[in-house]
Amino acid sequence: MSTPDIQQYLRRLRAGLGSLPADERDEIVAELRSHIEERVAQGQRSVLDDLGSPEDYATSFVAEHALSGALARGTSFALGRALLTGLRESFFGMLVVPLLALQLAAATLVVVGALKPILPSRIGVFLDALDHVHAIGLLVGDLGGLHEVLGGWAILAFIGPGVLLLWAGNRALRALARARLILARRQAR
Repeated sequence: MSTPDIQQYLRRLRAGLGSLPADERDEIVAELRSHIEERVAQGQRSVLDDLGSPEDYATSFVAEHALSGALARGTSFALGRALLTGLRESFFGMLVVPLLALQLAAATLVVVGALKPILPSRIGVFLDALDHVHAIGLLVGDLGGLHEVLGGWAILAFIGPGVLLLWAGNRALRALARARLILARRQAR
């Protein structure tokens, strides 16, 4: 293994780490350079092959950085974005998208509940003349003989579950981010 090969590998790694702060980038490259030189001095020939592509190696560090920041912020948006960034495992992708959809639905419930005092005759549970449920939520258009049955309780009926689902979805995203961070740290080492 030649020094130019090592230098090229480290240049490509540095480029892959472009989204990280310069001091972290320098530290990672310096640490890896030391590790490679140590293994070469021991007579190992396939050091770079063992590491895989520099872009893949960099991805684990970038994912770790994004997940750590998202966990610190704690918002569902930051957690979802970090989980989707550089995502390769289909398991995580299969969980992140439904959790983000749940967060959107929960936020919609909260907004609909908050609008009840502004649009009292348009938000709630609407029954037809035979007392069959015709619509739940925001009714747009002609009421056509429908009547709303929850009254002021619609505020609690929408906001309560909405807040609960927002909280539960955020906790699930946090747990997923922690699990993904553990995997990213294992891959980076």
